[in-house]
Amino acid sequence: MNLPAPHFTVIFLIMENKKNIAFRTVLAHELRRAKNSFDEYILTLISPEIENKDLAIKRYELYIDFVAHLYEFYKGCAELDDRIPDKIDHIQLDSILTAEAERHLLMARERIDKGYAPVWENNRNYYDVKVPDDFGKHWRYIRNRRNHVNVKRFTGEDISLSEFHEKYHRFIFMLIITDFGEFDSNKPNIQWPIPRQKHNMLILLKI
Repeated sequence: MNLPAPHFTVIFLIMENKKNIAFRTVLAHELRRAKNSFDEYILTLISPEIENKDLAIKRYELYIDFVAHLYEFYKGCAELDDRIPDKIDHIQLDSILTAEAERHLLMARERIDKGYAPVWENNRNYYDVKVPDDFGKHWRYIRNRRNHVNVKRFTGEDISLSEFHEKYHRFIFMLIITDFGEFDSNKPNIQWPIPRQKHNMLILLKI
């Protein structure tokens, strides 16, 4: 099956019915979880805490959480794109996510060439690369290891988290710093559900 070029700019996805509005909220939450995990991961890098096993494990958990939540967000965006068939397999999704990362590289180069890139986005050579063909596949591998009990999480078979970070972090980073528009959880259009506590938790926990 030939899939359309994945150009699902998340700002412009059309979502009108109640199901799509609810799904938008779920995606906004998934994106928020990705951002929170990433922010906390960055804090561990500048932490004055002495390097030890606990800190290393914390960094591992935060980074893999970030990667997994971001994967779920973009997977959800692909599912909302009308140009993409309702039923796509994981191999097709791999290609879609790889092409989306490639599109972000192209946009970064265009911003630099046209003179409206942010100050920190000034090294064109950094963006003048090709996204490796296995990017989407390896992103899926890492996400699966985080979500399932799998010995590959620590054997590093296929690809380890360290290898993933070294090879793909520049692309993952570009996918988290973009303008998410409608999926910004601080926007008023995101209708967060209000928890309703109907039971005494102490009774539920039989304490």
